[in-house]
Amino acid sequence: MTIFKSLREAGIEPIVTIFHWDLIEYLGLLRGWMNPRMADCIGQYVRISFKYFGEYIKYWVSLNEPNINCIFSYEEGTLALGLQFSGQDVYQCAYTQVLSHTTGAFKLLNVKFSYNQFTINQPVGEDYYSAPSMAQYSAYVTSTDPSWLHSSDGRFVSDSNGFRSIINFVNDCYKPKEIFITENGWSDTGELEDNNRITYLNDSLNGILNSIVIDGVNVKGYTMWSLLDNFEWTSGYMSKFGIVQVDFDSPNRTRTLKKSAEWYQNVVATGRLDK
Repeated sequence: MTIFKSLREAGIEPIVTIFHWDLIEYLGLLRGWMNPRMADCIGQYVRISFKYFGEYIKYWVSLNEPNINCIFSYEEGTLALGLQFSGQDVYQCAYTQVLSHTTGAFKLLNVKFSYNQFTINQPVGEDYYSAPSMAQYSAYVTSTDPSWLHSSDGRFVSDSNGFRSIINFVNDCYKPKEIFITENGWSDTGELEDNNRITYLNDSLNGILNSIVIDGVNVKGYTMWSLLDNFEWTSGYMSKFGIVQVDFDSPNRTRTLKKSAEWYQNVVATGRLDK
């Protein structure tokens, strides 16, 4: 509670994700999102979160990347919980996650779903962040093997407009009152002269700016990923997203500003981008 209060006092508006794949062991033993009881459990968790932190938090994110969570935690088994069910069973995970929004306290968030898209932004590259492109999916089953990938009939469409096209697609399809970009970053091996990250972030922000100024889309917020190098799931400490380098071999976890940090400081201070 203290950290949220301090953020508000410093003029920083916190955005809190309620579930970012961190499931307690007991619920994991109950098969996590494969168990419909999770809808009630997460509902209780949301009520507690609202009770103690609602005074300081205006913006809430319900579930982080639910499709990634279901596929890689319950089918591929490469993310925690590390379970390997059939493709058909993974739909149970998706069902429970949707159910949590309709029967639990998530209803307070007034979340609305569309049933004709599996996902919107499926970047092509070494991670889920680089080289944005549109992913189009049909609603027809194209294989007798029941799985999300086969049922979605995914087709990648390269788009030079990148972020601008993605934002406009979301705006036209869902017609939201506001759009928040909550995770936009570039992964590399941790070099201080991270020019590729600067180029990517600059292009992304230019795309967002064009969506706002030219297309009239109400993009309300943006968060760059990430401030610090961090532990990145199965990639461990090998994949670096931070604009600040962290020396994980140092007992002090020494921080060093990368070139991108200085660039981003200038963007924030001046409100200007490279063309």
